[in-house]
This record gives sequence, C-alpha cells and structure tokens, in this order.
Amino acid sequence: MGSPPVTSYATDAINRRKYVPADSVRRLVNKQSITSELKRKQTLRLSFPNIATQVEKQSSKLFLTLAHLDKARDIKGLLKAGFTDDDLPLKKIDDNALQISSEPRKVFKTPKDWSEQTLDSFVEKQ
Repeated sequence: MGSPPVTSYATDAINRRKYVPADSVRRLVNKQSITSELKRKQTLRLSFPNIATQVEKQSSKLFLTLAHLDKARDIKGLLKAGFTDDDLPLKKIDDNALQISSEPRKVFKTPKDWSEQTLDSFVEKQ
C-alpha cells in the first residue's frame, strides 16, 4: 500500500502471535492508501471513495489482511456480506467459506480464485 511498511510488530503475550498495533493500522489505512491499493489491480469498477470511507471507518483490519494476501479487491464481498472488524476473528467453516464465531448464520463465501491455502492464511493472519 502507499503508506510506509510496518517496521515493528507487537506480540500477544498469551499466544505469542505477532500483530500490527492499532496506531499502525490507523496510519496505514486511510482513504488514499485504500483507493491506491484497490486501483492497483484495476479489477473493480466501484466508487472507490465510498468503499474507502467504509473501510477506513469499519474494516481496516480486514482490508490490511486482504492486502497482505494480495486480495484487497475482495473487500467488496466482505462489506456486502456485512462483515466489519468487529466480527473478527472469523473462522473457516469449509474450504470456501468463513463465518463469524458468534453468529453462525453470517457467512462469507470466498471467491473462486481463493485456494485453501489463501483461506488458511487469512484465518491465520487476521
């Protein structure tokens, strides 16, 4: 994305998992960087400002995870399905779907170009 890369990660004391601190997420995810990343692939014909605003307000962690996996364009599907950062962590329910742990009826069917490895990486990195 257009912002400087994350230079340091924080580590969860319980699970020893690395994560991007909230202040870094806020610095990395802004309307300009979101629009730039979505236009990079030029596969979406969307109103980038509207999506960028929604991502910046509600789905910055989801977007960063997707961007890390080179799947940023798939934010549209997650937003359309009603997913936000408040729904994290998502869990894998089969080889092509994610759901919210606390709300089993809320499911995101992953795009056909997602491999099982991509899905597993999303679950691990979110």
